[in-house]
Amino acid sequence: MIVGGIYIWLTYKPSGRAVDLAPAISSFTGETELIIKQTGVDQTSYGAVKQYYANLANGDQAYFNVDENGTVTSFFRANQPNGEVRISIERARKTAMDFATARYPDLSWLDTVQPSENLTGTDGSSNRFYSLRWIRQDPKSGAILPQMLKIEVNAQTGQVDRCSMLNEPVTVSTMPTIDQQTAIQTALSVLPETPAFEVAEVLLTVTTIPIYEPNGQQALVWRITVTAKPDKTGYVAGAVIFIDAQTGNVLLVDSFA
Repeated sequence: MIVGGIYIWLTYKPSGRAVDLAPAISSFTGETELIIKQTGVDQTSYGAVKQYYANLANGDQAYFNVDENGTVTSFFRANQPNGEVRISIERARKTAMDFATARYPDLSWLDTVQPSENLTGTDGSSNRFYSLRWIRQDPKSGAILPQMLKIEVNAQTGQVDRCSMLNEPVTVSTMPTIDQQTAIQTALSVLPETPAFEVAEVLLTVTTIPIYEPNGQQALVWRITVTAKPDKTGYVAGAVIFIDAQTGNVLLVDSFA
């Protein structure tokens, strides 16, 4: 899971009270009369977000995260029908872009990235939606930057059910001192000799450290996923190893089954 949130730039000054968030959420939804209730607070890599709930005019239950600057960082509708595919990917793509451009002052950076898109789920499942995702990469190093947009369009209703966006300024160098092969060798060296692991994926990314901890300190990191062949029971051992791309230090070995 990209990790992330949706960033809406708005021109009001929040006072910290739930009622003061009405202009932000109303601007996002296009609805002027909303009863907004705060449900909690969550810590993210780039600061705290407050969580809110509201009923939309059509009866949909909607949830929003709002950051310390009064910016809506994520949105989703609850309990939406999505079993039958009734719209095409072309319509979903247009819906997603119309939704985004209506809410963001500048999406020019998206033009530099090839979006990935897919229909999730299988016939008869309850999670049929088009997932459209854009990730920005550094043109020289190929590093994945903390600038991402993801929109999920309901394949049955054709409306946006969920969206998230991250658009953080990069504060570190995106050119690694440690090359990919060296990082791979380091990653393999911290694993046991048996079972034999093979590299499944290597990504260079700007993320926050310590890994998975919400403090907002950026670093350029090699993210190396390794897996072993399934054993007789079908168990697959593997791990994601995070290597500092400037120092070569192992930041985290995250094992998985």
